[in-house]
Amino acid sequence: MSQRPPPRLSAARRRPLRALAWLGWLAAAYVALAYAALPRLWHLYETLRPQPPELRALTPIGLPGDPLNVGLIGSEADLDRIMALAGWFRAEPITLATSLGIARSVLFGNPDPRAPVSTLIYRGRPQDRAYEKPITRDADQRHHVRLWRVAPSGPSLPALWYGAATRDVAVGLNHLTGQFTHHIAPDIDLERDLLMGDLAATGWLGPVSSAPGLGPARRGRNGEDDPYFTDGLMKIAPILPGG
Repeated sequence: MSQRPPPRLSAARRRPLRALAWLGWLAAAYVALAYAALPRLWHLYETLRPQPPELRALTPIGLPGDPLNVGLIGSEADLDRIMALAGWFRAEPITLATSLGIARSVLFGNPDPRAPVSTLIYRGRPQDRAYEKPITRDADQRHHVRLWRVAPSGPSLPALWYGAATRDVAVGLNHLTGQFTHHIAPDIDLERDLLMGDLAATGWLGPVSSAPGLGPARRGRNGEDDPYFTDGLMKIAPILPGG
């Protein structure tokens, strides 16, 4: 007996399968473009340009990132203590679990006060510490600061930390690579002063002084191509021990 050929899918049933196949190809193309091709091209472009000034962090692919605008003097323990007293949470490292957590927070409004922050590089190293202060219930908007230890503590001197304080205002796509990221508010001086004010309110911050930073910028751009403006100064203060 001859076998009957397998039944063929009707045109109506083939349409959803074709749509899913196209969506799969589009998703793969987006990932390849945003997370591989464009970052490589921007990295190559940045290697051919003059390097940015010293007091500025870089993205992992070498794009000029956020200017350094704060400096703190104190041990790791004193730093963690004063930030906690000021109502700032230590950000968790980027892992699959924390990435899913911040995605749930943004999509469904779940609180995530320790959501991870993206990596920036200063003097060839990622940030040593990152802290944040929620603005809304979810992780869509938040104050945050990344800190690098630029001078280790010695027998008679505490550690020196340089930081970049900015405010996240929304989640969106990086204007240069298309990757998902936070966008910042343009007035980074306001964030710098808010952080130092929060720390001073604890009673455990010493006198705040100003020092030259990146320099004035009216139309600056960071690694996401977000605009910012600044007077270009760093605010530096010691943390009183035992706070």
